[in-house]
Amino acid sequence: GFIGGLFGFISINTMALISLDRYFVIAQPFQTMKSLTIKRAIIMLVFVWLYSLIWSTPPFFGFGNYVPEGFQTSCTFDYLTQSKGNIIFNTGMYIGNFVIPVAIIIFCYYQIVKAVRLHELEMLKMA
Repeated sequence: GFIGGLFGFISINTMALISLDRYFVIAQPFQTMKSLTIKRAIIMLVFVWLYSLIWSTPPFFGFGNYVPEGFQTSCTFDYLTQSKGNIIFNTGMYIGNFVIPVAIIIFCYYQIVKAVRLHELEMLKMA
């Protein structure tokens, strides 16, 4: 359960950071402060790993649980128990590791599509 949660969180949060990088490069090309450097990329990846680790470890300390699922061959976060702590943990995990990253991805790609479309329209006017 821990490994699945950790790498799942790392995956979606890394995709959100990639969409942010693409957004800054395509939709905000003249803001040099936002350009991705090796140092900035390493800092962003360390942040994603630490953030994901923070969200994956609370079940070890009694806040949320890991439980067997399906055919009892793997574990996952306990999303069925209705205790207050479990509901709070699962809600926070859902918002922090699904809603926010997906919102970032949607916003960034919407802005990218908008910028590309605007550029295409400008090119058509010049032709």
